[in-house]
Amino acid sequence: MKLKLMSRVWVLLVAIWLPSGSLWAASEYTLSAAIDDAGRQRMLTQRILKAYTQLGLGVQPEQAKAELHNSVALFDTQYQRLQQWQHEPEIAEQLQRVDRIWQVYRQRTLGKVNAPEAQKLLSISESLLSESQRLVIRFEQLAGTQSAKLINLSGRQRMLSQRLAKYYLLGSWGIETPAMSQKMNQVRVEFDAALQVLQSHTFDNLEIVSRLTQIESDWAWFNNAMQQGRGDRYNLVVLDASEQLLRQLEQLTQLYVAEGERSAHS
Repeated sequence: MKLKLMSRVWVLLVAIWLPSGSLWAASEYTLSAAIDDAGRQRMLTQRILKAYTQLGLGVQPEQAKAELHNSVALFDTQYQRLQQWQHEPEIAEQLQRVDRIWQVYRQRTLGKVNAPEAQKLLSISESLLSESQRLVIRFEQLAGTQSAKLINLSGRQRMLSQRLAKYYLLGSWGIETPAMSQKMNQVRVEFDAALQVLQSHTFDNLEIVSRLTQIESDWAWFNNAMQQGRGDRYNLVVLDASEQLLRQLEQLTQLYVAEGERSAHS
């Protein structure tokens, strides 16, 4: 019940933060907002396969199916909005690179669900993540500000939370390699390092400080949950922890976006 509630909260928050593209004139679609959207695309590349794997494991399948379809729809919506920046040649080229992989990934993640297919999707998800990361960097470089770097970094933490959950669930499904274990350790190190950077760049904003304190606690819970074991009970705990962490990171990123907007207008 708690997991289902958190999923509904996530969908609600997305609806609040992502107004319809028809309401946004190109001039109003700022670089800060674009970095945030591109960063969320990066997270969705991992969240989609996580939901697919959850569905394959039969862990709260209705919730997993809804999460999968909502994430695919959100990726499509954000991609359309990001195209407002196609007047920048490097952005336009990178959007095309993302789209080529996305069309394949989209079709297959919404298709048959089985372990052999998940194994193939793992490779595609990594490729899509790499191209999505390059897109975020293009936007960050275009902005050229400290705020842009922090929006990117905070947004990347969202992705890392979903990447770890993805790897954990794939392992529960019997899809685990030495390389995957190594990547999980690398993600943990990266998350810790990025959290320290964010904690040293709070803009003296008490809400950012408070959010970071909560994230540090949620991260410890999530990290510990993944090391307790595997099985249905542990899968649920890890999913719950990852959703709580993601929700906090989403809210933190919005605070950095707001700081970026203030800086741009000061």
